[in-house]
Amino acid sequence: MALLENKKKSIAVIFFGPFPIGNASTLRVFSYCRSIVKSGHNLKVFILAPTAEAAINKDHTGNYKDVSFENISRITWSAKPSVFNKFWYYIYGIFKALILINRGEYNGIITYHNTLFFAFVFRMYSLLKGIPFVIDKTEYPYNYRNSGRLGKFIRIFNLKFFSGIITITKELESFYSKYNRTFLLPMSIDPERYSGIKKNQVDDEYIAVVVGSHNRDAIFDSIKVYSEYVKLAVNLNLIRKLYVIGDLSNKPEYQSILEFLEDNGLYNHVKILGRVRGDEIPKLLLNAKCLLSTPSSFPSGGFPTKLGEYLLSGNPVLMTIVGEVESYLQNGIDFLGSYPGDYAEMAKNILLIQENEEFANKLGENGKIAALKNFNADNYVNELIDFIYDN
Repeated sequence: MALLENKKKSIAVIFFGPFPIGNASTLRVFSYCRSIVKSGHNLKVFILAPTAEAAINKDHTGNYKDVSFENISRITWSAKPSVFNKFWYYIYGIFKALILINRGEYNGIITYHNTLFFAFVFRMYSLLKGIPFVIDKTEYPYNYRNSGRLGKFIRIFNLKFFSGIITITKELESFYSKYNRTFLLPMSIDPERYSGIKKNQVDDEYIAVVVGSHNRDAIFDSIKVYSEYVKLAVNLNLIRKLYVIGDLSNKPEYQSILEFLEDNGLYNHVKILGRVRGDEIPKLLLNAKCLLSTPSSFPSGGFPTKLGEYLLSGNPVLMTIVGEVESYLQNGIDFLGSYPGDYAEMAKNILLIQENEEFANKLGENGKIAALKNFNADNYVNELIDFIYDN
């Protein structure tokens, strides 16, 4: 469909979270925003309201790697805000965003955020202006599976306010296509994520695992896999350490993990780094010998976002086979996969990587090639723009 012919689009993106440095959601949004800009269109990200996580970003407005952004409130939370303050800044952000979008004469809106009130207000504006208003949904509607009949109805009704839905997996595409038109944009990450970062000589040879802000990583499984690896190692002096990147302290299994490390004599082998800035994670991944991830399932319907970042490092990736991973990657060629709970198999794979450098390098190289092909928004951007404006 030739909707792009010599016509520059001007798109406003609504985001409620840290930007341009932040979490997995930030990486997702930034990746396709940059691809849209690279394809010749105008775009700006509007951060709807303050969040504590956004304090990592010191600039409230600017341009980051060609993507313009503006924090509407010009503040972030340094302490726990009152309910009134949160409500006030949220409502203020909604209507201020409308003013800024109208003033900037944007002719399309993408949002990564939705509440019923937000969706209604922006849909009324988009209908009034005759412009598309689409949402990027990387999970099922919030708490959908645990909602009653009324709750499900409200969440489905909310989907009607959008002129289209961008999804991240075939599973979500199948679900959302029953209620609106959809576009499948697989998990995406900036292909230049590691640009300018070089491998350094490090004190330890280590395996890295990243802990997300949610509880889907099954990080305890990663610890148990590592424990099996240590048991298999013949030469204790050649055991690679495990670097755990991310905040474990708020995870339900935190105390159990600490007890497990103590009971199995792993404290000298496992280094818990805690919360790490999003822009510092690439260096840690790049200097690792291999990268580990052990989610047991994806009830959200989403995709393991960290996988793209892992693969782009060019280091070998070991991961459980969950969700739609094998729709994009070949086990044994692009990554080494095992089924959830098979700690012994994953431990053997760690040793295989350690003892076969040539295989490890080839696995990492193949994984990077696969990521640049399958998880690069540049390869989908023209069809994405067509989808947004085909309504």
